[in-house]
Amino acid sequence: MRHEVLHKPRGVEFLRSDTSHMRYGKDIIGLPNYPVMVLTNSERGDNNCQRKWWYGNAVGINSERTTEALRFGSEVHEILELIYLYYHKHQREMEKGYVDSFLEESFRKWDNSYFCGNQESYGLSTEEVEKEKTRLRRAIHGYIRKYDKETANMRIVGVETPIAAPILDPYTKKVFQSTVPVIWDEQLNAYRVAVHTDNKKLIVKRRLKWYQICKLDAIAEVDGKLWVVEHKTTKMPKTFSDKLQLDTQLPGYVRALRTVSDAGLLGSRKLEVGGYIYDVISSQMQNEPKILTSGKLSLAKNQRIPSWIFKKKIKEHGFEMSDPKILDFYLSLVDHVDPYLYMREWGYVTRHDTNMYSIELFSIARQLAENRKNQINVRTIYDVALNFPRNPICRKPAGFCPHVQICSADTMDFGKETINHRVSWHPKNKGTK
Repeated sequence: MRHEVLHKPRGVEFLRSDTSHMRYGKDIIGLPNYPVMVLTNSERGDNNCQRKWWYGNAVGINSERTTEALRFGSEVHEILELIYLYYHKHQREMEKGYVDSFLEESFRKWDNSYFCGNQESYGLSTEEVEKEKTRLRRAIHGYIRKYDKETANMRIVGVETPIAAPILDPYTKKVFQSTVPVIWDEQLNAYRVAVHTDNKKLIVKRRLKWYQICKLDAIAEVDGKLWVVEHKTTKMPKTFSDKLQLDTQLPGYVRALRTVSDAGLLGSRKLEVGGYIYDVISSQMQNEPKILTSGKLSLAKNQRIPSWIFKKKIKEHGFEMSDPKILDFYLSLVDHVDPYLYMREWGYVTRHDTNMYSIELFSIARQLAENRKNQINVRTIYDVALNFPRNPICRKPAGFCPHVQICSADTMDFGKETINHRVSWHPKNKGTK
């Protein structure tokens, strides 16, 4: 059967292209070697507001505007990636000096990203940069102090591992498919999802299967089972676990990991997936004890000082732990500060849980398939309002959307915006199967 050739260089056929995602690349475990449509957890989250989805996923606006919490979370993730690569390679407790080298390596790289630029993106003043480095050093050293031995006893199977699993139609038990508008992009030298500004005469519609893709912070093997390792940052880790009951991210990750493990894509043993290991790190600054002008040690209440930092610093300043007042203060830190800095929760996810997630994922994929099909017909801002109504989650507590300014302006003038096409299909090199 001869496949229809789109508007592209001679000899390149769409059905012999590799699927690629802007964030995850194309070397994704479980992804077929033919074009498919992919759905990420981020896109699923954007769907809470149809307008947000349209700006970020249909138009492809890439905004660098962010928040302090998101920046800190990104910084911690990058350092933990280096730490887990160490565990993956050495399978032993962290040797002295490695953590500091990971931190300094990250700091040098971030001098050109997180620690520079304008205040609207990641820009920080010199004083703020030093404060941020101190916050990161203390948070990471505390994490290693608390979890080094336990993590070293795990077998880290993968770090920042992208995986894919098919989205199944619960009625037919087959992989969900939809019609996707596709166009050849000369600048990308690849196919991509067509958008409303493309020449309609050059768009061809293709029937594609849908896959869920995700990137796992780490995969750990413990007692013969695989576990999804997920890192999060928040102000109050101890109260964060309450939100896990309705979490949609972790069951999705476990579902994808089960799929690739059952298929033997992570090894011939096809290990069962137990669930997740949820590591939460406090984003609050871990303070040092204060020395008053009188030379005495401040024992005022409500000081956010980790007990291990307190113990180390009072020794450096010549104070004795045998002092009853100092000992009582130290014990109060153990009880009332330490538990709120870190949390590691192990959660089991049953196959019933992942089956329920699969049904919900199908429902969302079906909705987004309609969005993809309809968005190429948008002409005016009124069409946008009709097809992609707002649900202003940006106005809710802790709500964040990088597209607030352009959304509020009710405009389709994207000339000053950076556009990234998240999903694309790259032709295989000649001779590649």
